[in-house]
Amino acid sequence: MRDIETMAVLGAGDTGNGVARAAALAGLHVRLYDPSPDALRRAIEHIRHGVQGAIARGRLSERDRQDILDGVLATTDLEEAVTDADLVVDAGPDLLDLKRELFARLGRSCRATAILAATTSAFRLEAIARGVPQPGRIVGLRFAEPVEDANRVEIVASAETSAETVERARAFATRTGMASSVASDHARE
Repeated sequence: MRDIETMAVLGAGDTGNGVARAAALAGLHVRLYDPSPDALRRAIEHIRHGVQGAIARGRLSERDRQDILDGVLATTDLEEAVTDADLVVDAGPDLLDLKRELFARLGRSCRATAILAATTSAFRLEAIARGVPQPGRIVGLRFAEPVEDANRVEIVASAETSAETVERARAFATRTGMASSVASDHARE
């Protein structure tokens, strides 16, 4: 089973920002994508604040600060964000056509071993993933809000999600300090 070391978070809103922060604090390399430079700037400040808080609580050392911040890339270029990612988390708007188009593009752009995750509870994974090669690598990750305080994620598996994908998603949750549970996909289309 391939470890998750590099992840892309697509969307720097509240959910994406929280996921990127949790991953960065866990030592993952994070590629944060958003088309808005202002949203990216706010997200990086949020991550810096999280690092400073972890240092103040004794969870991280001053020496860790630069390693964590150097491990985060903020970009307005989707391809740059997803290249070589082990996990791609879509935290963008809940618009079915937009998600279908995005996941089709991710299916072509990402390496074949990358997990593709949707944070939505509005649509079934099968609806989002139509036409994506290797649908077994698609999973739902529904984070409790606010991500950095709640520390919980529901891993949602469709009928096509592979057991390895679920286990890798659990390993990601564990590494980021989140409690996880697994559920079947029952969202509406």
